[in-house]
Amino acid sequence: MGYFMRFVGNDVRIVHMDDIETMLSEVDTGYSLRRSEFAFEQIADVFYDGAAIGYVEINETADEIFEDDLSAFRDMIGEPKTDVERNVLEMLDKANYMIAVEALWEGAESENTLAKFDPLWAWLFETHSGILQADNEGFYDAKGLILERKFML
Repeated sequence: MGYFMRFVGNDVRIVHMDDIETMLSEVDTGYSLRRSEFAFEQIADVFYDGAAIGYVEINETADEIFEDDLSAFRDMIGEPKTDVERNVLEMLDKANYMIAVEALWEGAESENTLAKFDPLWAWLFETHSGILQADNEGFYDAKGLILERKFML
């Protein structure tokens, strides 16, 4: 089973896989990343205590998947009717990178696996400007859910 979450960043400091790997290993030595064999791809499998818990992918403005996801998010919101919807759309318009995580669990409780990614989201909100989109939930800022959208890409 897989579940997607995406941090949409809009600050000038684009996050790199080395940044994520360093941060996770500083939080807990149980984390490890196995990078894609293709040097040009910013993709890595994420492990915790040797068990695969998902993968992380970094996309930037030149990547087709980046533009496709942003377009889908805009469609998800539609014509803005509230300040929150306008603010989320503004964040999407300023986006210049996206960190997508697919959390995976097999025989484990989904919440336990999802919680393993909490340090990543906390670090991103603390050190970068952006919003988090979670499938079938909506959009989050550092304080919590700001715009509910029961939608999956």
